[in-house]
Amino acid sequence: IGAAWQTTLTGLLGLTLMTAYITKTFRISLPIRSTMNIIIASAVAVLPTYLWRASSLMLPLQYILLAATYAALLWLLKEITPADRQYLKQLLPKHG
Repeated sequence: IGAAWQTTLTGLLGLTLMTAYITKTFRISLPIRSTMNIIIASAVAVLPTYLWRASSLMLPLQYILLAATYAALLWLLKEITPADRQYLKQLLPKHG
């Protein structure tokens, strides 16, 4: 448990320092609405992991379902826009 807390706190410290550096260096404001939407989507996507203890065989399925849940929430909260989807589509290789 100590290692998990250490990793979490170190990650949060790194996130805070990088946010401060980026906003100062590039003179951009922190998008509060987007930040809140991402926190909400993350919390909702992580919450089922406390109720659904997946076995090692079910873990990949759990990850896929929770990633889809996260993406769907970001889309519903309008954090993923049609422009984002178009950009992603351009990145994918064309088949055929």
